[in-house]
Amino acid sequence: MGYSSYSEMVLEGKMAKNPATVQQFEDSLIQKISKQSVAEKQKLIDFKRQITKDPKAEMHQWDNSFYGAQYKK
Repeated sequence: MGYSSYSEMVLEGKMAKNPATVQQFEDSLIQKISKQSVAEKQKLIDFKRQITKDPKAEMHQWDNSFYGAQYKK
């Protein structure tokens, strides 16, 4: 069909036009949200330390939902 990939074919008529544009968008998005992500993770760590009274407490994958919900309250 003249396309180098399925992505190229699907994107031809879309706003992005090609896979390279999509990749550039994703890369720029990652750069923009990475700093915010680090800051939010630190807020949750500080919150957990405050709640547990353990100044060395670390966040684990299984803690995210619980402390995230508690922090929102």
